Amino acid sequence: MEFLKKKYDEELNSEGVVEIVGSEFERSRILCELEPATYDMAFTDWFEQRRERLLEKADEIIAQYDNSPRFEQLKRTYKAGGTMPFVGAGVSIPCGYPGWTGFLFQICAESHVSKDDLRELLQKGEYEQAAQTLHDDLGATLFNENL
Repeated sequence: MEFLKKKYDEELNSEGVVEIVGSEFERSRILCELEPATYDMAFTDWFEQRRERLLEKADEIIAQYDNSPRFEQLKRTYKAGGTMPFVGAGVSIPCGYPGWTGFLFQICAESHVSKDDLRELLQKGEYEQAAQTLHDDLGATLFNENL
């Protein structure tokens, strides 16, 4: 929820700071510190509006590509406990972890695979083959430990 509170604060502060007698104050800080209940209530409203906008956007995307039957099947499978979420595409980068390409180059330095060979595979879009090549060179234990 902290991530969303930061987004909310950014939106509150987007109109600039409030200047009082030569001192500058962020709008979010003024509201949060002087009226914490109002801040929480306004955040809850903002959160619900954001949620509704995102759900509407998701519905548009599902309808645009005629994915309603697939989505309904996914929901049924989820409710039956038959799904396992997989998060990727750089979600961990803000936490200081490298992206997939960065990770592959990082472990490449520990392998006998040349950076040029790795770069060539990646430029062709052969990410799985690049990972497999490093895996085969390093061995499963070392590769998985790094992963």
